[in-house]
Amino acid sequence: MAQRTFGDIAVQAAPEGFSATMATRDVAALRLVDVQSTAARVNGSASRRAGWYLLFNRGGACMLYQRGRTVGVEDGELSLLRSDESFEIRFAQPNRMLVVCLPAIGAPGAMDDRVARRHGRHEASVVGALLQRLQDMGPDAARQMDPATLHRALFDLLMLTPPRDDPGQPALPATRRRLLLDRLDGLVARYVSDPDLDAAMLGRALGVSVRHVQALFASQGTTLGTHLLEQRLQLAARRLRDPGKRRERIGSIALESGFGDVSHFCRAFRRRFGCSAGAWRAGA
Repeated sequence: MAQRTFGDIAVQAAPEGFSATMATRDVAALRLVDVQSTAARVNGSASRRAGWYLLFNRGGACMLYQRGRTVGVEDGELSLLRSDESFEIRFAQPNRMLVVCLPAIGAPGAMDDRVARRHGRHEASVVGALLQRLQDMGPDAARQMDPATLHRALFDLLMLTPPRDDPGQPALPATRRRLLLDRLDGLVARYVSDPDLDAAMLGRALGVSVRHVQALFASQGTTLGTHLLEQRLQLAARRLRDPGKRRERIGSIALESGFGDVSHFCRAFRRRFGCSAGAWRAGA
């Protein structure tokens, strides 16, 4: 089913394994796919069908990569990906989203400006309400819908407001800074276990420069490296004491927590907590 809908995709599972479910429904020549997935990286190849995937996030968060852009999409938000270009989606935690396959025919040229851009909850709420109505619609009502009218309605709703990360949107400096700090904290918390997380990735997700990301951490008296190390150590410490992970190797827990080098993890853990990871697990 996944290949018929999305073409060739490759899934890189988290160390603890991978599972996913897909429920598909077609309404007026529009395919809606309800996807639930555990943590993973999904790489998609260019489909032969030109158009877009509208991704409406309904639980958890994800990072989208396409056309050199990176965007973080949280619960209640949406974004777009071109279906005829390669893409990557990362879920650091279990996630649920509704994917709508939009055709290229009849789409406004400005749709490409929305690729890998973030529509926040306010912008996404009306689109989300329409999609929910389509999912709940009975088969008789669905058959009476005109495909061209439905497609045009979705395109119009997406064009009504600019993406939230549009740099042209006005914002008071203090308000924008507070919003950026809140978004930054949320992104780090959600993707702390991703070993590739860096200032460039965060900057692309926030729509700011690497220097701006560094300045945001500096305003809180820290650096990205220091903050990430502390968050990853705290995550590993919680997992080591988790009864459900008693049989899991310490090296696996280190990798799950975002450390690319187990030796570095062991040294950093001892410095931070004053004992080895094994002693910490034993309750020292």
